Amino acid sequence: MLDGKVLGGQAIGKYADAIGYFIGAMWRKDDMNHIRSKVNQISSSGAAHSWHQIRMGLLLRPNV
Repeated sequence: MLDGKVLGGQAIGKYADAIGYFIGAMWRKDDMNHIRSKVNQISSSGAAHSWHQIRMGLLLRPNV
């Protein structure tokens, strides 16, 4: 990532199933820093972000 944007990546193991989300985020130039900062505040219904952005936020959230 560079400035919160996915530039490229390689999927290995359990993360390989989610590679489509990363490719989509790269093409859309999603701001992962913004999505990660909001992931705990958004719900799946009526969210300001689309479902793929919510899923990416959940995949990339910091370990708590």
